[in-house]
Amino acid sequence: MLSYIDWFKAGSDFATDTTQNMTLVSNSTEAEANPDNIRMFIVEEGTDITLNSNFYGEVSRDNGANWVTLTLVDEGDIESSMRILSATGDVSGQAADKTIKWRIRSTDNDDFEVHSVGLTWD
Repeated sequence: MLSYIDWFKAGSDFATDTTQNMTLVSNSTEAEANPDNIRMFIVEEGTDITLNSNFYGEVSRDNGANWVTLTLVDEGDIESSMRILSATGDVSGQAADKTIKWRIRSTDNDDFEVHSVGLTWD
C-alpha cells in the first residue's frame, strides 16, 4: 500500500515570513493484516534539517495511539534540490491493529518542504 501527500512547506507563517515547527499526520489506511514492519519513504527539499535530530518520521499500526520513531537515512538526490529519505520501523510491539498512519515532525523551526510520503508494510 502506498500513501501520498501533496507539497507542504514547513510551518510557514506567511504574514510574518517566519518558519515554525510542523507536524504532519496522515489519514489512516487499513492493511489487510496486522503488519510487523512499516517502511516509510519521504521526498524532502531543504537544507536546514538534521535527520533524526530535528526532523523525524514516525509510523503507527494502531491509528496513531502509539508511534515508532524511525531512524531516517538519506537514500540520495532527486534532481538538484530534493532527496529521498527512508526507514523501516518495527511496529510488532503495538496493539494488534491494522490501521496504518504516518507522522512527520520538525522541532527546530527549520525551512524545508515535503513533496511526498509513501509507505509499505509486511
